[in-house]
Amino acid sequence: MIKILKTITVFIIFLLMPARAFLQESAGVTVEQYEGDVELKYDERVEEKEVHRFVEDIIISGIEMLDKNAIMRMMKTKKNKRFDEDVFLQDMKKILSKYRDGGFIFTVITKSMELVREDEEYVYVVIKADVKEGIKYCVKRLDVEGSMSYPREFIMGMLRSKEGEALDKNTFEKDIKTVLSSYQSDGFPDTKIYPDITVERDTDTINVLLSIDEGKRGQIGLIEVIGNERTKSSTIIREMRLREGEYFTMDKLEEAKRYLMKINNIVRYKEMELYDTETEGEMKLVVEVEEQQSNSAMGVIGWNSLTVAQVKALEEDGIEGNEITGYAVG
Repeated sequence: MIKILKTITVFIIFLLMPARAFLQESAGVTVEQYEGDVELKYDERVEEKEVHRFVEDIIISGIEMLDKNAIMRMMKTKKNKRFDEDVFLQDMKKILSKYRDGGFIFTVITKSMELVREDEEYVYVVIKADVKEGIKYCVKRLDVEGSMSYPREFIMGMLRSKEGEALDKNTFEKDIKTVLSSYQSDGFPDTKIYPDITVERDTDTINVLLSIDEGKRGQIGLIEVIGNERTKSSTIIREMRLREGEYFTMDKLEEAKRYLMKINNIVRYKEMELYDTETEGEMKLVVEVEEQQSNSAMGVIGWNSLTVAQVKALEEDGIEGNEITGYAVG
């Protein structure tokens, strides 16, 4: 396995200009909290009680474009259970996410809590959620800019999000990760993508522009070999066909791994890891190996795959003659 140990930042701004519903103050009801597109209203009598809240009933209204029964099953807040404010807020955010995925980017949920009865231990409340779905927005224009290494058509071909369809959040995020992965594989470890999403209210559409900052192409600044005791690091690095200072790609690293596995009678490949350095675009490659025991049983198998030139080179690098003498080479 080859690991790239770094944090790739994906800048995704997907909640588009959230519309906040206008609420009039009414007797006994106050707006206590607003978070995202979920407005929370409470019966003041509930807030005065220093006892636990128990859910007598849940009433959700306004859902037409989604399966209401599926929404109720998805929620963790249940009837005849104790009420948890944080859990219910997460339930509402999940509903909003479902609407976002379907192109309803201005959906607003107003939640209220009303006291229906009480005893010494609990206050029993009815939870209501009123959903204002809004209008479904489809992608009018989808484009990319800033790519110097790939043609525009190549990047557009990676995207599963399409013009004329609703912008699904999960698909959109996967699109961005796919493009980032392609850049990473070709040696651009610091690529960032900035989505710019604008809304055309008069046509009920959105425009999506992916601005790409490729960053510097990655170079192997340092190669470090660990786990070798007898075999020189320079020998292992030479057999990998890698040089410090050269540009890297994932294909080149996979090829280096295959070369290294050809001398598995001397060292056994374990893992490669790439690390960031303080220099932008420069990476440190750490190669972990396990040195094999020097004996004829291992030598008979391993050395048969080596060329005469490889054997001579290994001898020059300090591998003892009795490790290779007497074995056939190609």
